[in-house]
Amino acid sequence: MCNILFRYRSWERNRAYAEDIIKNHRLYLSFLSEQEDRNEADTLVTAETIDYRDITISVDDQDTTVTQDWYDSDNAMRSVERAERENRRQEVLICSFTMRHDNEYMWARYGYEETGICFEFHNLDSCINVGRLVTARYCDATERCIRCDRDEELFKLNPQNITQNLFALKGREYAEEEEVRYIVQRNAIQMENDGHYYLQLPADTITNIYAGRCMSEDAYNELTQLVQRYLPHITVTRR
Repeated sequence: MCNILFRYRSWERNRAYAEDIIKNHRLYLSFLSEQEDRNEADTLVTAETIDYRDITISVDDQDTTVTQDWYDSDNAMRSVERAERENRRQEVLICSFTMRHDNEYMWARYGYEETGICFEFHNLDSCINVGRLVTARYCDATERCIRCDRDEELFKLNPQNITQNLFALKGREYAEEEEVRYIVQRNAIQMENDGHYYLQLPADTITNIYAGRCMSEDAYNELTQLVQRYLPHITVTRR
């Protein structure tokens, strides 16, 4: 996992999210239903590759012990699929980062043609108390299948690991994003007064802000003034 991660945001077009990061040192957490990749969370768990140790997983609002016999029963797989899909959409929050501040694809798409900004974060992993950071894996739709390998730490079968790794799978068309994703269960984060969820960070976790090449001089000056007031330990770097 990278010690330095980045997040691109709009500035000239809509600066509300970026201003909130600067002023309050927090990151907005979104539900899966808000993501651009509409195929996310449609991944299936395959019975053929599961290590059938007895575990408990929530199916249709009931705790069910998962065993070989249970998986061999009619409609068992569809029950897991349906329950997991609904749980994923409603109970998990995410925040996306990327690995480079010089990713031209990200500047064009999420930096709004170089009129936006890119935040730099150091050592996020060390200040996260709940949830975890997961590096995205890109694959074709037909490959979006979680395969539990008892020899691979990432895929040891328990509900938490399955959920988190399902969320790490994205369509290959998004590979240029080079995403690292923060994933957390909604019930582990307290809702704020505005009705949203955030990842609160120490101010010194934000270590730099890059301004896009096409940002206007007025917008750049407004950005630097805001940063000087709320994040005086960093400078704004013009691309």
